[in-house]
Amino acid sequence: MHAARSRTASAIAALLLSALVLFTFYILRNYGPAQAINRFHAAALANDQSEIARVTVQTPNTPEVVELEHIVRQARAIQVQSVSQNPGEAIFLIAYLVPQGQVTVHWIVDQSANAGWLIDAKKTLNPNQ
Repeated sequence: MHAARSRTASAIAALLLSALVLFTFYILRNYGPAQAINRFHAAALANDQSEIARVTVQTPNTPEVVELEHIVRQARAIQVQSVSQNPGEAIFLIAYLVPQGQVTVHWIVDQSANAGWLIDAKKTLNPNQ
């Protein structure tokens, strides 16, 4: 009888722990600078302007955001070449194989106190400014 209660208690504890882990990963699925870039790519391919607005500093109709969307939509292959992260900023060097050849983009993702990680399209396309 005691062994049966122990097994039941262990099973319940395991279920609760599993639920906690799944809940934690669900909450954190859209967190971090890499997720901002992933969300941008998915939104660009789906032409989801409201999602693009949520992950960029600039509005979706600005020339820089439109240009980044164009690059993403044209890409036949994507390769992350490097990632560097400092407090408040992350830089991703990503190469895109497009019909005209290869385009390399230095994605600049800034951490905002209110909105989390956001892509700065102007800094991304003009990294030296």
